[in-house]
Order: sequence, then C-alpha cells, then structure tokens
Amino acid sequence: MSQNDFLRHMDALYDAIKPGFIGEVFVMHFKDAVENYARNKNVTLSGVISDAAFTLDNTANYIKDGLRANSPVATLNTKKFSDYYYEWHWMTITKYYRDTSDNRWIAVSTWGERRGIDYRVHFDAMKWGWVEGGLMYFK
Repeated sequence: MSQNDFLRHMDALYDAIKPGFIGEVFVMHFKDAVENYARNKNVTLSGVISDAAFTLDNTANYIKDGLRANSPVATLNTKKFSDYYYEWHWMTITKYYRDTSDNRWIAVSTWGERRGIDYRVHFDAMKWGWVEGGLMYFK
C-alpha cells in the first residue's frame, strides 16, 4: 500500500469514527465505529472485550493476547495537563516487552513513527485520565 493510499484509508476511517470536538474518548464508541466501518467494507471484525479488572497485569495480558492473535492493539489515554508526552492520545501498540526486573515497555505507532514507552507510565495515563482510557483489538 502506498503512503497516499494509506492516508486516504486513514481519512476514511477518521470520517467513520466521527470524533467529536475533544476527540473520541470512549473505547466502546471506537469499537462500534470500527466494526461498522469494517461491515460497510464487507469485512468481519469484532472487538475483543475483556471483563477483567483494569489492572497493570490484566491489561498487559490483554495486549499480549491481541499481539499473539496478530492484531495490533489500539490504546487510549485521557491524561491531560500532565508531563506525559503522549497525553490525551490514541496510539497503536505493536509490541510488548517485560524484562526480568519487571520493567515493561510497549512499542507504539504514533504520529507516523514507532516509539518506545514505559508501560507503567502509560497504564497510569490510561487509568487516571479524565475518563478511564483503555485498550481494544479486533479479530
């Protein structure tokens, strides 16, 4: 896919999601909009919902489940007016890493680049934003 084709696709997806004045701040609205967009393109996609408590370990397991299913994981945090560089922002998680000292990192696609982020910091931004952020992947 060329860069121009990808940008056209992303513009169409943006139009389908219809973020409001402050963006799309609810994971379930995002899920429904992506499923509707896919259905209109004759593609079957279903968002995977977890009923596990929103904890560091449970969300890490959810991310790993999505990545094992070969699905990048959308992530939203609604942290605002903080020193978190990625505040109030959707990103796509493409890798999760945890070392033997329990340091946890995610690789994300954001603003057209791949970035590495401390997962504990990102989790706090999801958990303690203006509204609780979250994660979503599709099968």
